[in-house]
Amino acid sequence: MAIHQPTAGRDSYNGLRNFGVYISQSAINFAAQQTLPCIYIYCTPKINDQQKGEEIIRALFTSIEQDFREWNKDYYLPLDFDYWCIDKNGDLACYTRNIELYIYLCEPQNYPSSLIETNIVRLRPKHLPWQRSITLKFVPNYITLEEIQNKLSLYLYSIFNLEEIDGTRTDNYRNLRLEIKSKTEYDELVNDGEVMINSHLIEIKPYFAPLRLLMCSKCNEPGHFKGKCNLNYEVCRRCGEDKSIGNHQNCMVCCHRCKQDHLSTDYRCPLLRKYRRSLYFQLKQQPHLLPTDFQIFIPLEHRERAGNNSILINSLSTNNTSRKNQMQQPPFNINNHIWPPLERRPFNYYINQSTKQSIWKKQKRIQNEATKLKEELDVKTDSCQWEHKNNIQGLPSILPAVSEQEKYQNESSEPYPTTLNEVIPILSSTLNAVQELTVKYTTSDTTNKDNIEAQELIHRISESIECIKAWNTLNIMNETTINNLVEQDDHQVVQEVNNVIANDE
Repeated sequence: MAIHQPTAGRDSYNGLRNFGVYISQSAINFAAQQTLPCIYIYCTPKINDQQKGEEIIRALFTSIEQDFREWNKDYYLPLDFDYWCIDKNGDLACYTRNIELYIYLCEPQNYPSSLIETNIVRLRPKHLPWQRSITLKFVPNYITLEEIQNKLSLYLYSIFNLEEIDGTRTDNYRNLRLEIKSKTEYDELVNDGEVMINSHLIEIKPYFAPLRLLMCSKCNEPGHFKGKCNLNYEVCRRCGEDKSIGNHQNCMVCCHRCKQDHLSTDYRCPLLRKYRRSLYFQLKQQPHLLPTDFQIFIPLEHRERAGNNSILINSLSTNNTSRKNQMQQPPFNINNHIWPPLERRPFNYYINQSTKQSIWKKQKRIQNEATKLKEELDVKTDSCQWEHKNNIQGLPSILPAVSEQEKYQNESSEPYPTTLNEVIPILSSTLNAVQELTVKYTTSDTTNKDNIEAQELIHRISESIECIKAWNTLNIMNETTINNLVEQDDHQVVQEVNNVIANDE
């Protein structure tokens, strides 16, 4: 197995050195700049024209703008990507710095199926960014993820993903990562600080993003991009050999650095862990590179033993602000008869003016929506009352028509029982005549065999006569019952209609 050394460009070797590891400035900048991931839109047929891609993106924003602004009512910027391009496969690779737009475009159902005679597909990402992620700390192991999700879904309507954070499981507890699409629900959970699940009070903390490693996709070494790699072949992450030679789908997994059974890009590699620790240390020396609203989580194995070093923040801006506030405070002089300024509260003690304006703006928007809903409800209520009144007023006029229709039906069906009543006696008398003829036919001159057959025929005719008489009796009873039911139904309908009219008045 060939063992290769990192062959990056000049930036990798002119970088800073710490713990015997070279840290390039590109690696430090990459770790500090936590940009949103790329949004890949897969197109069929593939795109090979810049103008075609521009038309598809313009059509995409036109189709989603109304729904997007309904979900993000405080978003007033125009919809557009910060940067987009057509990759080598003919698909769209889009980038945005706006978290609201990115979150909305993470859901595939928010995309139309086709645009400009082109079918588009967006694969659902595995995670949302750290800006919409929450850590549920010390969750008992016996509470399953399904139970937690079912409990949270009762009052959270924008859950994107819930999973266990790798490396946090102990014998009794583990930490979970909860990702929420709604900014409002995210802020409410973070402000509450805890949630009740199965009679357990679970602590809630914002999810701090881990440090990103700049890994070359060609040689699988940290510290440089693929474009600056000088290696003349692509290295397999599984076995470390030339990826263009042989089949590497089922090759033996063996890291080319430490010879252990893991991928070369796995953080279990001792050399990568050493590189990561060096990168943490180097970034700590340059906290000004971090955004002012960004915090990096430091794993336990990379923390210093003294003090609380679980989070790396841009402390330079905080120190400058504190020093500036101290310089602005005038010295106390009792002759001025002025009280000295009070001790400065923490930054989150008071809600700043912009937050107050935002809250009032949201309250006004909610009030306007409530007023609009009330107006719509009043319109629908008036419409229902008007229809009800018209129906009540129309009942007296409908009742005669119903009576006439029922009378017509009774008259139409009246010939049938009359016909039966006339036919059945005729049929009965006919059978009686046949019976008498059969008896007369049976004389002493007939043989014994013919006499027996005649007696059987007479018996059958007698049974038929009895059956016809029973049918006739049943028909008369049914006719009487139906007439009684019709009369009762008419009386009941008239009584109910009169009651409805009387109650309405």
